[in-house]
Amino acid sequence: MEENQEERPAPKRLFFAIGIPGKLASKLARLESEVPELKGRRLRNLHVTIRFLGDTDPGLIPWLLDGAREAASRVPAFPVTLLGLGVFRERPPTPLFLRIAEPLGPILSLRGALDQSLSGIQGLRPDDAPLIPHVTLTRLRKRFSGKLKVLLAQGGDAAHGGFEAESLTLFDSFLGPKGAKHTPIGVFPLGRPSK
Repeated sequence: MEENQEERPAPKRLFFAIGIPGKLASKLARLESEVPELKGRRLRNLHVTIRFLGDTDPGLIPWLLDGAREAASRVPAFPVTLLGLGVFRERPPTPLFLRIAEPLGPILSLRGALDQSLSGIQGLRPDDAPLIPHVTLTRLRKRFSGKLKVLLAQGGDAAHGGFEAESLTLFDSFLGPKGAKHTPIGVFPLGRPSK
């Protein structure tokens, strides 16, 4: 190894999201007693992912923050309503999540504005995966309980509350033995509120 070669900083696991306000997150904590798969898990770090970046060079963070600021300013604040439980697959492993009510246009517009603002950043990998807006509650790794199967079958359109999406946040996500810990790096207000 050359003496002049500098060590590169470790990549950061980053994503952009809309955070769920604390008051609503506290209300959602009741699901811990209703859904066996959530028993003993603290519902925290609740958010709607807008774009997952994954392992990212920390040197890109200033450009990511500038891009997020620009994108957020172009999209007005909008209401978000959380619906019933959902899964992406009928068997584990799969996330257990709360669905988001239509219209999804504002969330998709925010994603489009963010993609456009980040498009010129060298070293940032593109994300071509379609955005399916949701709020992940946990990752299911075992067979679904009978109770969860019933809740999934009947919980489609039951509202679990709502909030006004007012900002876009860049999060640093650390995966630890007790789950993920998300730390905000930058928070950017959306454009004028919807009323």
